[in-house]
This record gives sequence, structure tokens and C-alpha cells, in this order.
Amino acid sequence: SVFGQGTVNVTKALRVIGSLRYTHVSKDADFASRLVYGPFAIRPISSAAGKRSEGNVDPSITVQYDVAPHVMVYGTWGRGSKSGGFVSNTLGTTNATFQFKPERSENFEAGVKSTMLDGKVVANVSLYHTQFKNLQVSVYQPATSSYLTGNAASATSKGVEGSFTFYPIDNFDINASAAYQDIKYDDYPGAACLASQPTTCTPATNNLKGYRVAYSSKFTGSVTAHARFDLSDALRLDVTGVVAGRSKYFDSDNQSPIFGVQKGYAKLDLRVQLADQENRWHIAFVGKNLTNQLTTGSAFNLPAPITAVPRAILYLEPPRNIAVEAGIKF
Repeated sequence: SVFGQGTVNVTKALRVIGSLRYTHVSKDADFASRLVYGPFAIRPISSAAGKRSEGNVDPSITVQYDVAPHVMVYGTWGRGSKSGGFVSNTLGTTNATFQFKPERSENFEAGVKSTMLDGKVVANVSLYHTQFKNLQVSVYQPATSSYLTGNAASATSKGVEGSFTFYPIDNFDINASAAYQDIKYDDYPGAACLASQPTTCTPATNNLKGYRVAYSSKFTGSVTAHARFDLSDALRLDVTGVVAGRSKYFDSDNQSPIFGVQKGYAKLDLRVQLADQENRWHIAFVGKNLTNQLTTGSAFNLPAPITAVPRAILYLEPPRNIAVEAGIKF
């Protein structure tokens, strides 16, 4: 990989920043395996092999303009890429399904960055529009009880992000961030059928154009508050609290409205740390998810013949966790 970046100061207030990255990737892979469940195989026995060699060129241009002291507006255009690859050693995979293509993206972003009130307030906001080609997606296939990575033809993600930091007094600060994201497939032929689609649906004729991408929330946000107390010339106490949450989202690949929807939630974390002023040692109380919000990160149907009646597996994310941490630097 080779990367270069340069800045041209057109005027004292206007800057143009350009960058260029070239990446070359070579890969080869093969597998041959067998999985048997009881007296029968639950997935087709298969093997596959392949080689990949690709080069990606990713340029970007950013224009920045200082409209006032400590207030800067900017606009960015850039392209990105993610190299192609091979699915994991999954039975049922053949040479035809073993590889997935590189993912390409084109991003437009504009925003404002500002520092106000003698540095007590830092506020940023940005709008973005990103188009993906050959978006890499990993989808659970119930028929073969396996995850397969493939490519959706295209997708678009657009939204707004903002952050706000406030330093009202010495040794105390509050940071808040929020985002709205709308991401949908523009074209996805050959996709696995969703639970909300007709039972006559087949991947051969299915297209998820216009459907929202699974595992994505429309709204996310967090608020962090940190305070430092100097107990003496030798000791200090740091207290940090974080509330982070997101709106509801589908946490199953088939977007089942029965078992595959995680409702919106907010979780509370807390860290209380006692340390010396030079941070050579510390002891801390660490609490994660203190309100014990039980949420699921993913879910999927169990296929036949593993179960005789329809069942689903839901993977629970970490519940409340409380720990004591100690450290020392030598």
C-alpha cells in the first residue's frame, strides 16, 4: 500500500487537501472438509479453491474554509475500497460461491467544526451521502445452516452526525454525540428471502431493492460526563459516566418481525478511579450496563433437521457486569 497527502493554502482562510492511496492485494485459499451430524450430513459436502489479485486506487479531496475565528466549514469527496476475499470454510461452498468481490464506495460529506466561548464549547455537525457498489454482506442461510459472505449490487447510506463538548468548569466536561442514518439497498438481486416477503419468494428471483440493511439503527447517540477531583497533592479521583443507546433494528438476517427485532435501548456505564497524580498506579470500580438492559446482538432460525419444530436462537449481549480493576506502571 502507498499513501500520499498534500495541502495547498490558497489563502489564509482557504485550504485544499488532497490524498491518494494505492493498495494491491493478492490472496489464495482452498478448503476441503466434512461435517456430519448424527447419521446424516446437514450440509452438502464440498470443497473449493481460488486466487485473487486486485489493485485499488482511492483518492480524496477536502476543501476547508475558515468563515470566522475557530469556525471552519468543509466539504469532502472521496472513494474507498475493501478488498474481495473468500468465505470461511463453510460446507456447501463451491468454486462458484467461494469468492466475493471487492467493495467500492463514493462519499460526499459537508460540515461545520467550531470552538466557542474561549474553548469551553466545541460543536461539530456533518451531512454525508455514501454510495456502495458490491457491498459485502454476510447472510445466514437456513437451508445449509451456514453464513455466506457475498455482494449486494449497490446500497446508499445517508445521514447527519453531530457532537457537542462542554467544559463548564475546570476538571469537568460533558460530551454528547448523535447520528441519524438511513441505509438501504439500491439493488440486491439473488438475495436470501426475508421473513416479511411472500412464501413464494425464492433467492433466484428475489431483489431487496428499497429494503433497509439489517443491524442498522436510524438513531444512535451517547452522553459522557467526566469529573476529576484532586483529593490531595498525591491523590486524585476520576468519575466517568456514559449513557449510550440506539433505536430499534433488525438483528436477524431474514428481518423476522417475530424474533429478529431488537427494541431501542440505552445502557449506563460507570467508572470510578482512584490514582496518584502522576498516574503510576490506579484502582477502579468499573460497571458496565448497570441498568441490566438485556439485548440481543443477533438471531436466526434453526434449520431442519436440527429441530423438528420452528425455533430461533438469540445471542444475548453482555448483561450487567461489575469489576474491580487495579494497575501499576513500572
